[in-house]
Amino acid sequence: MSKTDGGPTAILLTAVGGPNSLDEVAPFLLDIRGGRPTSDELVDEFRERYRRIGGRSPLLDISRAQAKALETRLNEEGGAYRCYVGMRNWRPYIRDVLPEVLADGFDRLVVLPLTPYYSRRSVGAYFAAVDGALSTIATHPDIAYVESWNTEPALIEMFAAKVRHGLEQLAKRGFPDPAVPAIAAAAGSDGVAERGPNRGGVARPTTRGRLGRDEPSRRAGRPRRPVRICLRPPGNPLRLGY
Repeated sequence: MSKTDGGPTAILLTAVGGPNSLDEVAPFLLDIRGGRPTSDELVDEFRERYRRIGGRSPLLDISRAQAKALETRLNEEGGAYRCYVGMRNWRPYIRDVLPEVLADGFDRLVVLPLTPYYSRRSVGAYFAAVDGALSTIATHPDIAYVESWNTEPALIEMFAAKVRHGLEQLAKRGFPDPAVPAIAAAAGSDGVAERGPNRGGVARPTTRGRLGRDEPSRRAGRPRRPVRICLRPPGNPLRLGY
């Protein structure tokens, strides 16, 4: 986007959401499970997970920081942008943020999922939430949907840099190098991205050739489920889940 694109533009960053306190864990799980009851055992398990990371999901704070950084960057280049954050499954809900966008006087809107690759279960669901919210509003803005941005070179290089750093840290702790196939698969899996409704094919990021080491070729028959590996140096087990 550039300053020649037109008038002031709102950008709605979307994500799934997360509980902002331990008391919100149970209702959040009820929401994300589509109203299906959650067992007390599962609620307790998730509540304990959130307790271990500070008692709340960090997603909202991270998303708002990203929104602020993006807004600053765009306006430094001469634009007139304001960034908002809306969640599909928790507060602030997409349906509650969109009326705020229109009340602020914006008639141009870009919906930008924080998930970089297209999936109907995530990005598709965010777009459906936007469409559902707009169906209840009389005035509709001009709207553009960003279906995917997972092939952006800067994003791919960032993934590669993080993988390189992680492998260096693992090497220092005595972990074996066979972690490379699983980590490379998680970073550039073919099974994650899907065909977007307005795209001719699947676009996916790849870290191949960027890790500074031999990487495996993944062909037909690769696992379609998330990779879980367990690396066990003597006396110090560590589980990495993807």
